[in-house]
Amino acid sequence: MDPPGRYDEITTRSVVLYRGTYTSISVVARELNTARQTIMWLRDEAKNQALQAKEEASLSENRRG
Repeated sequence: MDPPGRYDEITTRSVVLYRGTYTSISVVARELNTARQTIMWLRDEAKNQALQAKEEASLSENRRG
């Protein structure tokens, strides 16, 4: 079996072996872009939740003091 990403010598160079099947590079690029956007969204969500937790901790500490 060929390693992932190796060009298919029989067809055109726009086709790669990806996850066990021959797939066009544009499909792979679209999937990678979607994954990148998801990762960026998750990163932003984690930042927002951390900021919110920090604000809540600060507010509860101010109430105690």
